[in-house]
This record gives sequence, structure tokens and C-alpha cells, in this order.
Amino acid sequence: MSKYNLIYKSPSKKIYLWNGKTFDEIKSKDREVLLYSGKSVKDDELDEALKSSKEAVKQLFPKDADPEIGPVKVKVA
Repeated sequence: MSKYNLIYKSPSKKIYLWNGKTFDEIKSKDREVLLYSGKSVKDDELDEALKSSKEAVKQLFPKDADPEIGPVKVKVA
């Protein structure tokens, strides 16, 4: 079963990682997602997590009328 992190890109091009309740800004120059502690989401949880994260974006970034949120597959060794 695949796992994903959810990433939000703000209108100002900052990148945020979903932690299960809100978003944490990724401040790395290289934007290495796995360096940050995000909430991993399984395939069967993806739709619900996307819904929750979109609600959080509405509250955190109310001026973003078309939020860009997407899953990034977590590579597991």
C-alpha cells in the first residue's frame, strides 16, 4: 500500500507540509519533504485527508481561492 505526504503551495510559492491538523512551512532550499515530520497518508485515507487539508487551507490562507494541494508519494526503503 502506498503512502503519501500532502503538500500545499501558497500563491507566494511557499511550500507547506500537512501534519494531520495544519500545515508546516518547509524552509529547506532543496524542499526535501522527507526531512520533515509530516503526516503519512495511506491510499485508503487519501480522499479524507485531502478534504481535511483543504478545509485547513481555507482557514489559514483565506485569500487563496484555488489552493494547490497534492499528494507526494513517500518512498519506503
